[in-house]
Amino acid sequence: MKLKLIYPTHRHFNHKRLFNVTIPLNLCVLAANTPKDVDVSFTDAYIQDIDYKEHVDLVGITCLTPSAFQAYKIADRFRDKGTKVILGGIHPSAMTEEALKHSDAVVVGEAEGVWKNVIEDFKAGRLSGIYESETKPDLSNMPFPKRDICLPRKYLFRNLVETSRGCPFNCMYCSDWLIYGPKYRFRPIEEVVEEVKSMKKKFIFFVDNNIVGNMDRAKQLFEALIPLKIKWFGQGSVNLGYDEEACKLAARSGCLSILFGLETLKKDVLKTIGKPVDPGRYIESISRVQKYGVNVQGEFIFGFDGDTPDVFKKTLDFAIKAKLGSARFAILKPYPGTRLYDDLEKEGRLKDIGWEKFHTSNVLFKPIGLTEEELSMGRDWAYNEFASISSIYKRVGFAKKSAILFWLMNLANRKFKNNRGNIPPAVSS
Repeated sequence: MKLKLIYPTHRHFNHKRLFNVTIPLNLCVLAANTPKDVDVSFTDAYIQDIDYKEHVDLVGITCLTPSAFQAYKIADRFRDKGTKVILGGIHPSAMTEEALKHSDAVVVGEAEGVWKNVIEDFKAGRLSGIYESETKPDLSNMPFPKRDICLPRKYLFRNLVETSRGCPFNCMYCSDWLIYGPKYRFRPIEEVVEEVKSMKKKFIFFVDNNIVGNMDRAKQLFEALIPLKIKWFGQGSVNLGYDEEACKLAARSGCLSILFGLETLKKDVLKTIGKPVDPGRYIESISRVQKYGVNVQGEFIFGFDGDTPDVFKKTLDFAIKAKLGSARFAILKPYPGTRLYDDLEKEGRLKDIGWEKFHTSNVLFKPIGLTEEELSMGRDWAYNEFASISSIYKRVGFAKKSAILFWLMNLANRKFKNNRGNIPPAVSS
């Protein structure tokens, strides 16, 4: 039996990339959980052409909302030639009935608990409908992801490692609850250590949405990583900076940089979102983490109902003052399966727009307090100003740990180009 796994592009590309940033870890995990008598191959549509003439028995396609348009086109072409197709990932889990129109079966949520049943049903000729595990999978004794399905030397980061799943905070714009549920689940630390040891290059990206979701467990993990002498990136919360011991251990374990989802500087908006944090303490947290030589990246979102045209400059000023190593500025996106999507739909504020438009720069709803033009142009303005040479020098300098890396990361964001003369005065004032 031949199984083809496919990672579709986020929108229509007229050219292939020379490389992709990260391997698709979810498909590597799926390959590792596939029975050994199945021949698994993989195509990353960002860097490879999909061979529709290749003989395969079954096709599995994962997709997010921005890649659903392409995923459906790929699925339809395979089904037209008689090949069975399975769809999975966040978007099919949220829009299951829609996904079923383009596939023979849909895997909802995490696949580990049902994947062997999917393969058995296909072999028996009864593959159909929705596959969803009744319980969330135990993260103990998980096989290591099968990273060798990906082309070598085609990814900047291959060493992606997952140590936990789930999150108790149902943020209005986040669809993680849909897949992973409202409780943290952790892999045994000794198993994480063994996976890291198995990697040739000791540069690791921990993909957990919040690696410090449980601070005591995080400290134990950091302590266990110290002897491995690795360097790592991760994602966490500002709570890390309120715990001196955790900051020390993170630095000693090899943490180069951690991404904080700061979202907004307005406490009332954070409360509405569902994040129980105080933005008045952001600087305190960031400074303590930086004190131990760990770079902090910030992620901000524009377009909340409490935002007004001055939000862009205030956010930019804060990001520079906090000396963030790098930052992401996003426009609020109403992804299916989120509270935000449901609320905007009820209010009649969702724009009638296709899934292929769900990429970074598009405004997909009717904002309050900002015009669509102000929101789109303001976001690009913040990116441009943040990535200016003077801003990079103020924030990163040359003496900071990994300064060269963060200069390159910031310069990469200078692709966002605006005619400054067209920036609405309220945005840049």
